[in-house]
Amino acid sequence: MAKRYDSITELYDRSIRQIMATPEHWMEFLRFACRNFPLPFDEQVLVYAQRPDAEKVLSMDGWRNKFGRWVKRDSRGIAVFDKQAETMRLKYYYDVSDTREGKFKRLVRPVPLWEMEDGDREAVRETLANTFGVETDGGLEGTILEAAKNAAEDNLPDYLRDLLSGRENSFLEGVDELNVEVAAKRLLSASVSCMVMARCGIQAEAYLDVEDFQDIRDFNTPPLMNSLGTAVSDVAEMALSPVADTILKLRAGKERKKRTLEDKEEGRYTENAKETIGSEEQKNSVLPKDTKKNPNTERGSEYGQNRIQQARRVSPAEHHRTGGNSGSPWEIRITPEKISSGELLRDIHNPADAGETEPPSDGNTGERTDKDGTDHGRNGAEGERDRGTQGERPDEVGGDDEQHPSGGGGNRDAGTGLQLEWYDRSREDKSLPFFRNNSDIKSLLLNTPHLKATKKEIRFFYETHEDMSERTEYIKSIFNNEVTELTLGDGRSAGYKTFQNVLHLWEGTYLSRTAQGYYDWQVIAQYFEGMRLLGELEDRANPIVGEQLRIIDDMAGEKSPAFSFTQEIIDYALVKGSGVQYGKYRIYSYFLQRHTAKEKADFLKNEYGTGDVPRS
Repeated sequence: MAKRYDSITELYDRSIRQIMATPEHWMEFLRFACRNFPLPFDEQVLVYAQRPDAEKVLSMDGWRNKFGRWVKRDSRGIAVFDKQAETMRLKYYYDVSDTREGKFKRLVRPVPLWEMEDGDREAVRETLANTFGVETDGGLEGTILEAAKNAAEDNLPDYLRDLLSGRENSFLEGVDELNVEVAAKRLLSASVSCMVMARCGIQAEAYLDVEDFQDIRDFNTPPLMNSLGTAVSDVAEMALSPVADTILKLRAGKERKKRTLEDKEEGRYTENAKETIGSEEQKNSVLPKDTKKNPNTERGSEYGQNRIQQARRVSPAEHHRTGGNSGSPWEIRITPEKISSGELLRDIHNPADAGETEPPSDGNTGERTDKDGTDHGRNGAEGERDRGTQGERPDEVGGDDEQHPSGGGGNRDAGTGLQLEWYDRSREDKSLPFFRNNSDIKSLLLNTPHLKATKKEIRFFYETHEDMSERTEYIKSIFNNEVTELTLGDGRSAGYKTFQNVLHLWEGTYLSRTAQGYYDWQVIAQYFEGMRLLGELEDRANPIVGEQLRIIDDMAGEKSPAFSFTQEIIDYALVKGSGVQYGKYRIYSYFLQRHTAKEKADFLKNEYGTGDVPRS
């Protein structure tokens, strides 16, 4: 229906803006998309928005025809745009968790889900090196980075025209073509690396920094978002498809070897059983001699053979044989024609009443089985609909009870009941200087009287929750929702206002701001982490300047350092990395080589630099 199509259109528009609003949200989306890499970008976005835990999705017919699986009763479909239809309409996917094996076992095929194991690393590395022409051996992680870089350089020209034509009204408007290409190539390379690493079970954060994805904020208009997202999705599939093929072939080889060993073991068991049965019959037989010679009554070893053959019919080595997978992790792939950003926008912003994608249930109340093995039974808890699942239930996707996730999953209200407004950063006012003074920001965060938690409570939460997304949600939940202004120590005014995705900070009064900045909540959460490490989250007044100087003098008199850092602070700085693209991997690679301690120290000095690192 038109109403449902409009609802999904709005969901897509809202989700794509949230996903690409911050580097953190983008990386979280990439970690999801790597598991559904055969889907086109717009479908990845909609599946992520409706079912962020989806492992593998297909249509109802896809599950039944390719894997012999039926969708469970009352499963809710995942609505996506049906770009193959002549009119604007929706189609529905279902996750593997929404399905079960059908009635006819001969039609059931295993779902090719896979995870990379340690023994697969070298084979996967060779596959990527051969596919993308990587000549250096930097281990699997280094090969992924180089392969993604080569893939970005080779394929970006196919998408560059759309990216350049979509700069109007974006942060890239006025930026020359060369710099747009450099930014897009850097972002494409990092995004593909992140997806491949995540799918291979590698912690991408150890080799990629948030700074590698900072440019995502500049692609802030629908044409740019769609063009970039399509490029990332397409190029990542080029890398992940051969990886999946390699791992599935390794699994098939192990299975064949396992079956061969089982057959050999079974053969030895058969021969032993023959000998045992024959000897036992000869020893225990009480039949007359002439009866034993009668071929009609004498079974001898033939009896043992019959017994073994009877047992062998249910041997696990011959049960549940797999069908042809064609080497792909997705035996079928919904491959609608790739659309340009202009076509996608036209589909989204001009919805029409397309009706149902699948016909509703025929209302059959009996039980029957079609020739294709489809069970139309309605009894039992495990019953499922055939086409009715895509009849009435998907209507609820756009209904009042539908809970649309807010994009990257890191900006919910954490159960506080506080409804925060979303700030559209594409309309961000950049006429004022950027508010970046760390001392002023810390003063605002430390001295605002309107937080819903004490500094001790904040400190305790950080010490018991190391996950950054949990910390981010917590910090957002303790802020008040009103325009708040404070007087700093030197008499200047400053204030803040909370939004769903950012914290608006400014210098001066709200109506007479002299500088301002919109900070992602994760950045604010990192400010609190820094203050915790430095011992500043204390519910008491800080020492006055004179007292601080006295403390420094006392420490100097004891011949101890005036300033010292805990091991936790040092670890935090080192784990964060140098802040330069591929900095973590460069440090990792250097330390694997044979260098003296002085050479390593000089390398780290050059890599980290000196002085304060400006915040972007």
